[in-house]
Amino acid sequence: MEMAALLPRAMAAFALCDEDEEPIGFLGFWLMAPGAASVGMFATSRWPEIARAAHAWSLDIVVGTIFAASLRRVECRALVKNGVARRWLGRLGFVEEGVCAALGKGGESFVTCAWVNPNSIGAPNVQ
Repeated sequence: MEMAALLPRAMAAFALCDEDEEPIGFLGFWLMAPGAASVGMFATSRWPEIARAAHAWSLDIVVGTIFAASLRRVECRALVKNGVARRWLGRLGFVEEGVCAALGKGGESFVTCAWVNPNSIGAPNVQ
């Protein structure tokens, strides 16, 4: 089954593992509405060991294949103070749209980031 075929089932989840198949991170996304999804990711302190490979896989398979073939919009939130996550989302093609002040359990602020399919009607002209 093609991975893009998973989306009509409303959710997809992937364990991001090292060479020994030990899970280091988790990436999941779920439909919020037809053509629009939310994505989330978390990782252990070992993330730097797989970061480059995970980025290449995410850009090629997740964004380049699954998102591009199936979705108009994908969004997520990152802690405002998490510069590493925000930079990574930018490298994956996400754009910061706004701040959600005091959203976290302890009053932390988050930034909403979105990837908009460039082939979608109404997509912003992002250079």
